[in-house]
Amino acid sequence: MGFYKMHIAFHVSPRKRYEQVLGEGFAEGAKRHGDKVSFPLSFFEHAHVACVIGVKDANLMNRYRIAGIPVVNLD
Repeated sequence: MGFYKMHIAFHVSPRKRYEQVLGEGFAEGAKRHGDKVSFPLSFFEHAHVACVIGVKDANLMNRYRIAGIPVVNLD
C-alpha cells in the first residue's frame, strides 16, 4: 500500500498566540508526515480536511461540510 498525502487547510485565529502556536505545531507535524498544508484566508475547496483552531465562523465550517470535506474544530 502506498503512502497517501493529504492536503490540510488550517484556519487559525489571529487573535490568540497560543492558538497560532497550536496550529503551527499541528501543521509542522503534518508536513513531517508528508502531508501538504496551507493556511487559506477563506474556504479552500481543494482540501482533504480542514483544521479550524479558535475560529468562530459557522459559515466557514458549513461550507466545508456541504462540500463533503471533514472539519476538525479545536476551540
